[in-house]
Amino acid sequence: TLNCSDELLKLSSSDWKYGPWVASLNGKIPLRNSSKLNVGFNTSIRLENVNNSELNVQATLPLEFEGRGVVAGDLLADLILNPLPLSQVGSRFDIPMAGTLSVKGQVLGPLSSLKTDLSLEMTNPQFNGLRLQEEWRGDFVGSPGGGGDLQMRSFGAAIPGALAARLRPDWS
Repeated sequence: TLNCSDELLKLSSSDWKYGPWVASLNGKIPLRNSSKLNVGFNTSIRLENVNNSELNVQATLPLEFEGRGVVAGDLLADLILNPLPLSQVGSRFDIPMAGTLSVKGQVLGPLSSLKTDLSLEMTNPQFNGLRLQEEWRGDFVGSPGGGGDLQMRSFGAAIPGALAARLRPDWS
C-alpha cells in the first residue's frame, strides 16, 4: 500500500515469499524536492521456519530527474545477517554443513559498479566431514563488477589458521 502525506510517500510493510525465502519490505520517498528523490527502504529476508536469523538491509538510493529520464545516484546499503544456522542452508542445497554465519557491512556505489565491504564471523563451521571447533573472523571486500578478496583468521583454535582467497569477477 502506498500512502502520501506531509510531503512523504510511504510504502507500507509488505511480505513476500519465494520458495523457502520470506521477505518483508517497506520504504519511503521524501517529496520535498521535485527533481531529486532520496528513496529509502528497509527489508528483512530469512529462511522459512528459521526465526531470528534474518538478513536486515537498510538502504538509500538517490534518484534525479534529468530531461526525460531518471538517473540513479550511489546506493548506500547497510547489511546485518544475524547468526544463521548453516545446517538450514545446507539442507536446502543437499550439502552437509553446520555452524553459524554472521555478517555485517555495506554495499555502496553506482548500481553499475557496486563495492562491498563485509565483516564475517563463522562459529564451529562444518562442511561435509570437516568440522572446526573454533571461531573464524574476517573480511570480504568486493570489487566493482564482481569478485573480491576474502581474508579470515581462526580464534580459539589449538593451531591458529588463516584463509585468503581472491575471487575473480565470474566468482571462480
